[in-house]
Amino acid sequence: LTMLGIIIGVLAIVVLVVLIGINLRPFLTAIGPLAGQIDAQLGLGMDRLAWVTLLPLLLIGVGVLLTPALLDKAGPRPLLGAALLLLMLGSALRLDLSSGTLLIASAALCGLGSALVQGTLPGLIKGTFAGKVPLVMGIFSACMMGGGALGAVLTPRVALHLDWSRALALWSLPVLLALLAGTVSFSALAAE
Repeated sequence: LTMLGIIIGVLAIVVLVVLIGINLRPFLTAIGPLAGQIDAQLGLGMDRLAWVTLLPLLLIGVGVLLTPALLDKAGPRPLLGAALLLLMLGSALRLDLSSGTLLIASAALCGLGSALVQGTLPGLIKGTFAGKVPLVMGIFSACMMGGGALGAVLTPRVALHLDWSRALALWSLPVLLALLAGTVSFSALAAE
């Protein structure tokens, strides 16, 4: 292990933590500012539209409880990759939506992905940053909150130029970036 290799690997994991944190809330927070447009096009009514945020939160709560069993079967890195794929797929499914059912299904995929991340990433952080866990978890938490704010603020602005479903689907791109960063991060650590 070279010192430079260790530093690159650790920095790559920090970048991964930041990117993942940013991606865990926009799929939820972008809905509220667009609720009127979504309802106007899909005719869900506010009662059914509420499921687009309620269902993922329910799945996050339940999914975190199931993550330890999945970690035993798959391991943290593959599970984290699967979680990011679920987040990306859930966001991408929002492109050109014409069905309320599909919007709710996309929210469920995002909720499951978020649950798996939140049940997996803290263990990876503890394993990589044993002496700096509070700092790195603080960065992760701050990025989650920042990502939520970005979702609420940027998505309606983008929807002015695209339609609301395309603006929501764009959140799949930062998740793709996190997936790529994860591949690079874990490759850098494995190489050392």
